[in-house]
Amino acid sequence: MWHSLGVKIDAIPEDPDHPDRYNLTSWRAEQLAGLVRYLRLRVAKACSRPIVLGEVHLCDSAEARPDSCGFQNACSWAKERLLPIAAFRALPATAEGTDQWIGQVAAMAQCALVMPVLSASPEERLIETLDRLANEPIAGIVVSAPHDLAEQFLDQAATPPFSRLASGPWRTPAQVAEERPLVSVCALLVATAGLLPPDNPVHAFLADALRVVRPLGERWPAAQRQTLHENLLGLEERIADEKLDLGHAAPAVLRNFRLARHLLRLMETKP
Repeated sequence: MWHSLGVKIDAIPEDPDHPDRYNLTSWRAEQLAGLVRYLRLRVAKACSRPIVLGEVHLCDSAEARPDSCGFQNACSWAKERLLPIAAFRALPATAEGTDQWIGQVAAMAQCALVMPVLSASPEERLIETLDRLANEPIAGIVVSAPHDLAEQFLDQAATPPFSRLASGPWRTPAQVAEERPLVSVCALLVATAGLLPPDNPVHAFLADALRVVRPLGERWPAAQRQTLHENLLGLEERIADEKLDLGHAAPAVLRNFRLARHLLRLMETKP
């Protein structure tokens, strides 16, 4: 039979000797996977701008893929350019932050805009994973809610830097900072300034930068983005060399600066 969208779905075999007649679960799953892929193809062609598919696992095996993934074939879809943006969660057997998982994320980023999903706890692991992902070609990050990082950004930023992912095939709400990198950069600068006393020179620099950047919106000239990138890099080097004393705030400031620079690089590649 043919689905109304034009996708052929075979009927249950009538032949009692047909092997698929006694393995209907896997047979029907294969049929539905084809339909879901076709729907994804239609969506990809119809949309003028990338849409986040949702939260998927880096797994192409039906046996290993969790039930929450449904019939999504993330790896294959990304290679076929059917998955412009996707949020990837680590499988239980592959913990986030491990070399294997980060390698998978980096490899998938060659085919699609990738946003790794990071769990809210423990905080130390989140910070470490963010540092390790800072140099990978990812489109942004997804932080499982609730999380202090997301709440801090939402409370302090003039414009919320996170877009909420609509409920998809998973049951955990998430926040994502990927669609508007400039807003996320501003939020990082605000959050970093909040870590420092007003008389700190880095705090003064951040305040001046925000006064310049915020009114520009998404029409931020490339030259100014590059200048901010270089200034942040210079501050990182001075902090790392202990030429700027930020006390206990130094690790968090360095982490925020690295992520902000990554988002600035992302803005150079966005259409």
